[in-house]
Amino acid sequence: MPPTLVIHDRHDREVRWEDGAAIAGAWPQAQLLTTEGLGHRRILQDASVIARIAGFIGPAVTRPLPGLAQPDLALQ
Repeated sequence: MPPTLVIHDRHDREVRWEDGAAIAGAWPQAQLLTTEGLGHRRILQDASVIARIAGFIGPAVTRPLPGLAQPDLALQ
């Protein structure tokens, strides 16, 4: 399973924080980012959350995912 970042706000009224924490706990190589006061929808508009997402996926761009064919860079 690929590394995963679970982002969940403590005060989410639509999905309990405990559910997000359980997913992160059950997923190998998962990280849980807990926010406060962003709720369910504002979470993706928060600059610090966006920066954390960018930092998390940035290294993944250069890391191949298991099972996926890699492009032949010599053809480009």
